[in-house]
Amino acid sequence: MELVPIHFPARRAAKVALHHLNTLHGSPFNVFGLQEVHKATMEEIDSGRRKYSLDLSVIEWASSNSVFRCLALVTFSLDLKTPPDVQIDCAELQQTMLSLQKDEDQGNMSEEMKPFWHLAAVASSFIMLKESSENTEFNMAQVASLNQQESREKKLMLKYHILLHDFVSQEILHWQLLCSWAPGQGVEILEAQFVPKCPHTNESADNTAAD
Repeated sequence: MELVPIHFPARRAAKVALHHLNTLHGSPFNVFGLQEVHKATMEEIDSGRRKYSLDLSVIEWASSNSVFRCLALVTFSLDLKTPPDVQIDCAELQQTMLSLQKDEDQGNMSEEMKPFWHLAAVASSFIMLKESSENTEFNMAQVASLNQQESREKKLMLKYHILLHDFVSQEILHWQLLCSWAPGQGVEILEAQFVPKCPHTNESADNTAAD
């Protein structure tokens, strides 16, 4: 079934593909955002599961503003505790990432705090991918706090308190994450804990979200 690219079902599936892409290629230097869904279809497969086929463009907004065309397949599980299955192929992205890797290896981190925020956006994609279903659409709404942790290895290690916004329910979800990154090794989530919202807290979903 053909879907309207700008409508929620297509965009929701594209966001899941985007989160998957960030878990594969994200770093303090490279974060991907959704630019446009060009075409989307949906089909019901075994046991009533739904598979979305997507033609989309993503933008690497942290350092290069490069745009990549991608093809993705997103299959949602009937079990809400099971993350969606995602396959994505972005032409020319792999070669570009090899080029950007050279900058990472040299440790060229401009504007002191930005890479830490970029890493938070990538780390949050791991959680948003895991928590996604056909009834959600997540964005990172805010980095509430961050603390650099000591590491005996040559890794950047940070502890975050992040706020995720679910567009569907309009809920703000709090998560505490401990993540690490090193050149050539990618981002790794070491600890992840959902934090029930304090009844006296009144965060707004109007905070700037990272697509």
